[in-house]
Parts: sequence; structure tokens; C-alpha cells
Amino acid sequence: MLLSRHQEEFETTAAGCRFLLQDMGGNPVKGFVSREALMDRAAKDDVDPDPDQTIKQLERLFERYRLEIEIIASTKYESGFRGAGEHDVVVMNADLNQ
Repeated sequence: MLLSRHQEEFETTAAGCRFLLQDMGGNPVKGFVSREALMDRAAKDDVDPDPDQTIKQLERLFERYRLEIEIIASTKYESGFRGAGEHDVVVMNADLNQ
């Protein structure tokens, strides 16, 4: 995996989760996964995704799927896919729910 976890902490908002990875040179890479992607991934596992997910519930979903999300982010980054704006790599619903 080209990227590795930069820190354990992550930020959860109503839109999704922001997390930090790092490249092989130790440079931080800002990642993001959307609320929709997390909820749809949970539904695939028959985890009841409440449409009114609270921040705490989204945090639990991110923690549950974090490794999978980080692997997808690393693969996208290595392939040259870069996010726009404040995120270097964005894990989309289609990425997480193939």
C-alpha cells in the first residue's frame, strides 16, 4: 500500500469523515469518505443504516470500514486519482460499494 495511516484521529461531520494518511515520504495526504458511502456500505452488511445517522453512528461506521477505506484511498492515490478542494483523495460511494 502506497499510503499508510498518518494518525488515528479522524474528523466526522454530517457530510462524512475526514482522515489523514501519509505517503512513503511521510507527507500527509488528506482523505474523505462520504456519509452516503458509509451508510450504503453498512446496508451491504445488513447493518441497519438509520437515515438520520448521528455523528457518533457515522464514527462507528468509519471505524468498522476504516481499513477498507484506507486501502481504496491508497489505490486511488497511487493510480493518480486526486480529490478536488481540501481533500487529496476522496473515497466515493461507487468505490466503497462495488
